[in-house]
Amino acid sequence: MTPRTRHSFFRTVRYGFMLLVWAGTLNEAYGQTNSSTNTWTGVKVQKKLDHGFRLFLNPEIRTRNGSIDKYLLETGLSYKLNKNFSAVTIYRITSEPLDTGMHTYGRIGFDLKAKAKVNRFYPRLRVRYTNIVDGDQDEPTRYLRYRAGITYNVRKSKITPFGHLEAFQRLNGANLTKWRYSLGAEYKFNKKNMIQIGYRIDDFTNKEVIRHILNTSYTFKL
Repeated sequence: MTPRTRHSFFRTVRYGFMLLVWAGTLNEAYGQTNSSTNTWTGVKVQKKLDHGFRLFLNPEIRTRNGSIDKYLLETGLSYKLNKNFSAVTIYRITSEPLDTGMHTYGRIGFDLKAKAKVNRFYPRLRVRYTNIVDGDQDEPTRYLRYRAGITYNVRKSKITPFGHLEAFQRLNGANLTKWRYSLGAEYKFNKKNMIQIGYRIDDFTNKEVIRHILNTSYTFKL
């Protein structure tokens, strides 16, 4: 590892530590609500195919308050319509360890994505349809999820910071049921390997429930 790469890597770790400190501060702010501390740790494997298609496989483990909460395996296919728009189809298998045994169920999802470039900023939009939203506080019904985000290309750096805001809406009702706030950074080792560290808050609008999430994923591009 070169001195520049080592410096960038430790800077990414420092950003992750700062996110954890921020998480603790927010946890105090929401001290009067029913809150939980969660980790989402996964690996993303992507394979570029011909004619604008890309295949992906994402295994993930989620914990809640120090215990295993879910095992996930997600696969799907994305299609690049042009340089600004893409479509994605997703299938996910989720297994939850319960007192009565392992509960396993499937979920489908469809995404429409848009992105642009403004100087060194990259604004992004995503609309997702899904038949189930994960989480013991979510209603098991069809949802639309609206996400707006932005990334920033730091000059002469392998670190890319990002931020997202996402809203969850049941199709059988007009009200939004949850907001998700995300901040983080991605570190690229090279064109095919990268790590992403982020912090998320799930804020449920109809319940006094706050979910704090430390999200870590490693991406391999084949």
